[in-house]
Amino acid sequence: MNSALVCKAFSHAALDILWEEVEDFLHLLKTIGPNLAQDSPSHYILRGCILQARWERFYSYASRIRVLHVGEHETKYTISTSVYDRLTFQARHRRLFPSLVDLHWKARRAVGSCLLTFITPSLRRVRVTYELKTRTGERATPDHSFRDALYVLGSEAPLFSELELLGNVCYSRSLPAVADFTFLKDLRIVGDVSASAVIRCCGPLPTLVHLELCALAGAGKSDGPLLDGFYGLEEFSVRGRASVIAHLLHHIKSPSLFKVSVTFQDYNWDQWTECLQLLYPFKGLLRHLTCRGCLLVIVDKPPLVLNFGFIMKPLWTLDDFEPSTSVFSTLWYQLR
Repeated sequence: MNSALVCKAFSHAALDILWEEVEDFLHLLKTIGPNLAQDSPSHYILRGCILQARWERFYSYASRIRVLHVGEHETKYTISTSVYDRLTFQARHRRLFPSLVDLHWKARRAVGSCLLTFITPSLRRVRVTYELKTRTGERATPDHSFRDALYVLGSEAPLFSELELLGNVCYSRSLPAVADFTFLKDLRIVGDVSASAVIRCCGPLPTLVHLELCALAGAGKSDGPLLDGFYGLEEFSVRGRASVIAHLLHHIKSPSLFKVSVTFQDYNWDQWTECLQLLYPFKGLLRHLTCRGCLLVIVDKPPLVLNFGFIMKPLWTLDDFEPSTSVFSTLWYQLR
């Protein structure tokens, strides 16, 4: 900043560095000046006509941003959805963030259309955290605008390659949009998603290299036969029940899969074995394997005899392993 103030020759370079990453979108909004106001405690809106000079200053900073964090801080502040619409309108036919490469977007309300404000052809990575506020036991209402925003992302950012979805997204409605991300290489989903939805929407992706599913919920429904896919997959990480993981593994036909991490959430050893047997086709390819699970111990009942060799037997035929890890934790069901 001192360079920008002292010498005009260094001002542009200094501002580029200063605004390269913005960790709080509100800091950028405050550069608009008095038009940014609060209509209630900690709730921001835009009022009145924004002077051209103020807008050009705001746009000058916004156009330099490469990494941006946008989110609502429930205990600090919220931003009216009208602010995002106003910014998009004010920019007219110009891209509001023409240099943006990495976007971290966090929402607590079902207003996925706000994401449209930040979509630009330069985007390469997007992380969306969707934490819709619901009452206890109440399911979140599907946000169709979020699905539509993903469709726009796929069409407007053709070289987009990394996507991370966290929270209570309605994946059955949103994942079909991911099928249009023709250059997607890295996909991470932290939320309940069905195996069928992943197979149908992500299996055909030609460039998908890394897939991580942190909460595989079930097999799910399918309108028709599921085709094999994931032909370019190299790294695969999954957490769920053994039968559901097996359903997904059955459709992975990558000739280059070398790293697999499996976390079982059930205690059916026979299903574990059946699931691990699906790794046979990758014999000679697999180099790194991590296998995790829980052993349920119930007090006052005979201890369950776990034949470790029986469970791991399907893996012994796999050649050329480098690091491999097996983790079995103990969960006490009842204490007296």
